[in-house]
Amino acid sequence: MKIKQKFPNHQVIGEEFGHKKSTSDYTWVIDPIDGTRSFVIGNPTWSNLIALNFKGNPVVGLANFPILNKYYLNFDNKNSFVFEKGKKRKISVSKKIPFSQIKVSGAFHGAISLKQQMTIPKVLKLMQFPTADALSYSHLCEGKIDVVFQATNKIWDIHPLIPIIKAAGGVVTTWDNRDSVNAGSILVSANQSIHNKMLKLLKPVSK
Repeated sequence: MKIKQKFPNHQVIGEEFGHKKSTSDYTWVIDPIDGTRSFVIGNPTWSNLIALNFKGNPVVGLANFPILNKYYLNFDNKNSFVFEKGKKRKISVSKKIPFSQIKVSGAFHGAISLKQQMTIPKVLKLMQFPTADALSYSHLCEGKIDVVFQATNKIWDIHPLIPIIKAAGGVVTTWDNRDSVNAGSILVSANQSIHNKMLKLLKPVSK
């Protein structure tokens, strides 16, 4: 692996790599193929995800979509970009979108029973846009979607997207409002006001 060759002391964590501890403050979190089901059936939404963490916090993220021929990347904590057709474009969430106009994408991935889903009817009504793996989080960073929530995220599913989301102006936590580095059930919103409302709506299934 090229990372190990260039940075032999860095930790590397991934779905395919296991976890070997080191004393370094730097950790690479990698998912070679995020959206395995999509990959298997030929859906173009699968991606390669890479995060660079410093002392446990994701600081740089990359979400690459080979079939779509584009990738998302943040340079720092205030600038996220999409690279497409040879062009770089700065991206931002729809910060001023009112709650009454939000576009919501959500997926339970079998983690929430039908009985539990019946306790959040307002959330179900808001779910009008399909969830497309990491592409949904990326689309939120472009302002195409305003809320994305998904259950059962592993750290390699979400760590690479956290810095991209934050640098684009988005808010990201778990459903029970813990730090998103914990992974699990993840909620991403275009602004804090929308996020607070969604946390409240998700509360019956967030425990």
